[in-house]
Amino acid sequence: MFFEQKVKFLYPPTSLLFLEPLRLPYRGGVVPDDVLNATSWIGVLAIAVIIGRIFWLNLGPKIDAPPGEKYLLIAAAFLTPIVFYPLQKAYVIGQIQTWIDLLAAAMLLAWMRRKEAPAGVFSGLICLIKPQLALFLV
Repeated sequence: MFFEQKVKFLYPPTSLLFLEPLRLPYRGGVVPDDVLNATSWIGVLAIAVIIGRIFWLNLGPKIDAPPGEKYLLIAAAFLTPIVFYPLQKAYVIGQIQTWIDLLAAAMLLAWMRRKEAPAGVFSGLICLIKPQLALFLV
């Protein structure tokens, strides 16, 4: 990729493992930008769902408010990642950071639900993409 196509890639080669399933249907192994953008957009929406779920698990039963206000707060929690500038910027410029953010949100949800094994798997996948985040393992 670097020598033949002159493409500079700032992530380690292990991060390319995530792109391999997306390359299979295409001849030449080049994934169209539209597919990668759609994958990132689905990741942003999944992050929004996970953040809404985290909010509901932590505060939903504790909020002493009418049900309409509870659902309004959940909707606000759902919309927060969608309007969060760093996440949107990562999507716009096509970074794999949206995938890292999705894995981090899934890791937090699993950890909060006392599912240590899935949380460890998600943190390990994060480290495959960005090894400097191995501090999660500590």
